[in-house]
Amino acid sequence: MKKKLLIVVIVLFAILAALLLIINSADDDSSKGHQSSSIVPSENEKLELQFGELLSFIDNNEGIAIIKAKIKPSYNNEATINQNYFNIEHLIKDNDFTKYNEIQYWAVADMNDGSESKVVSFTINKDLIDRISNDNIVANELDNYLDDLWIHPSLR
Repeated sequence: MKKKLLIVVIVLFAILAALLLIINSADDDSSKGHQSSSIVPSENEKLELQFGELLSFIDNNEGIAIIKAKIKPSYNNEATINQNYFNIEHLIKDNDFTKYNEIQYWAVADMNDGSESKVVSFTINKDLIDRISNDNIVANELDNYLDDLWIHPSLR
């Protein structure tokens, strides 16, 4: 009986130690990020994407907005990619993102193997922001204007 109790106590101690390591690791990872703070929109100014889920929005107070989204597959690869461009158009036109000099956007999605991976990333400069705002660029043609567009190979 004492032997079983000792084994149970050791197992519980091991589980507790593992949980503490995981919590500590998460705290360390979050402190290694940007110096700027992540903005969680208040109830009054709820920032939402047109497609997918907004995972984070960072305003570095230097005219740069950083958007991280989680998207879902659409009916084909082109539509899956285009939903990110429509998100940018929505942010610029409907959420006053014209105040930024640059928007860094990246999106993740669930992969077939169950993991989460980056699927699209790009940067929008001030000229593109203004052209989108003034309807000089159509969202689904945005890829023609991006210098640093990255698309996951599975979407090509």
